[in-house]
Order: sequence, then structure tokens, then C-alpha cells
Amino acid sequence: MAEMRHVERNIKDVLSHGGFDEIDASIYTALTLAGEPMTATEIADGIGYAYSTTINALNRLIRLGHVSKHRRGRRNIYYPATDLTGIIQAELHRFVSLLKQTAHSIQQLDEQRRQRIDDVLDMVHRSIRFLENTAGGET
Repeated sequence: MAEMRHVERNIKDVLSHGGFDEIDASIYTALTLAGEPMTATEIADGIGYAYSTTINALNRLIRLGHVSKHRRGRRNIYYPATDLTGIIQAELHRFVSLLKQTAHSIQQLDEQRRQRIDDVLDMVHRSIRFLENTAGGET
């Protein structure tokens, strides 16, 4: 049982670095480790959050494209719509976009200011290249 808690914590840590808050990470982890779709009640009971809080978080995860919902009989069931790779790729895309915006902002500065932070621009460009290479050029 302790080993499974360790796996849960590791997945939640990865998700928290991908922008998930605690409940979103808890829900996604529970769905991933369940290996089968779950109802909102099962999820809420499993993660220790109120049903209404769980439903609100599930709806947010559905809007973000990380969870899917289908009707089974008289109940809705939920399951992961993306895997960790998709979540990590989305985060890499977000970082690259932010870095490109930063580079553009630096390039818009007047010459004197731009020269003072020229090292920062170099660092931003190196970071973009690193992330693009890490993502296999898919950013």
C-alpha cells in the first residue's frame, strides 16, 4: 500500500509542475491509477473531497481536455482523456510561448536598454532551443 501512495505522490508532483492544483492532480491521478472509468462519487470518496468540489474540478478538467465524461446507465463516468505525455507537451508549448514573448519584448526595447540585458536575451534564446530540442521540434 505504501508503494502505491508513493506512485500517487510522484504522479501528483509531475502534474503540479504541469499547472494542476491539488484537487485536479488528485482526480487525474485517481482516474489514471484506477484503470477503468469512475463515477464522481467514487472519485470524491477516493480522494477525500466533497462531491460538489469534485464535480467542479471534473468540469474544469473536462474543459481543459484532460478528462472525458460519458453516460453509463443513469450515471456519468469519467476517465483520462490525455496522458502525461500530452500534459507535459502542453506545458513545454506554454514555456516556449512565454519565452518567445519575452524575447520579443526585449527586442522592442530601445538600443541602450537592450544592450544592458543582452545576456538575458541570449539566455532566453538558449532556453527556447533547449525546449524545442527536448520536445523534438514539436513546440
